[in-house]
Amino acid sequence: MLSPEFHYGFEYDSTYPKVEYMTTEINFEKINKVDNTLNFTPDFQNIVDQNMTQNIPSFIATKINKEIFKNRNKTIGEVIDKVCDDINSIFSIMNLDIKLVGLSETSETKPIFRNGLGKEFDITGLSSGEKQLFLRALALKFLEVNNSIILIDEPEISLHPEWQSKIIDVYKSIGNNNQLIIATHSPHVIGNITANELRVMKKDNSGIRLIDNDKLNETYGRSIGDILSTTMKLNSLRNSDITEKLNSKS
Repeated sequence: MLSPEFHYGFEYDSTYPKVEYMTTEINFEKINKVDNTLNFTPDFQNIVDQNMTQNIPSFIATKINKEIFKNRNKTIGEVIDKVCDDINSIFSIMNLDIKLVGLSETSETKPIFRNGLGKEFDITGLSSGEKQLFLRALALKFLEVNNSIILIDEPEISLHPEWQSKIIDVYKSIGNNNQLIIATHSPHVIGNITANELRVMKKDNSGIRLIDNDKLNETYGRSIGDILSTTMKLNSLRNSDITEKLNSKS
């Protein structure tokens, strides 16, 4: 953990790695409207939490404005489509039939989405898991994360198991030359990384220790049951009542 003195006294150089930290779950009850575009400069250490995600509409507006100046030969509509397409790659990886189509023209100025049936809705129409995924990944996109260490705490929270199995691909698609460090209890996440990339921590009476990687079975592509039994050391895949009854008959 960086000391406050080091963090605030550090003059960021883009040639050095940055640290991006994501909290376990983001509170997205409040989304701020666009008051103005954000003059946000990524720091050495950035924390993706509710304070950052509340400003998602302003992040989108800022991105659109930047792209307009970069692409003066294009219409505003073309620029908005380009920004939305970049953001929608998040949903594409997850095979979600949802697209960001722009910002509402009301006083609230919220992101507007459209589903496969053509129905439009704001961010409150997304499920809890979709909101978590969208806000987390979008925050990283707007931080323009490259050459960074990304720390993510339990990204599987609120996500359907099918999405959990794809979440690694989502974060790998963001930026370049990044190192992902993820804390997880999800066998679906573990099943999408190799044993060589895995570090298993075990807590016992002597404290917390690191399991030797040479003692781990391969995890990539293995069944959920196999990972629960061999990697996560679950004694039984059945509930305790049935397990006890089966054991008593053996």
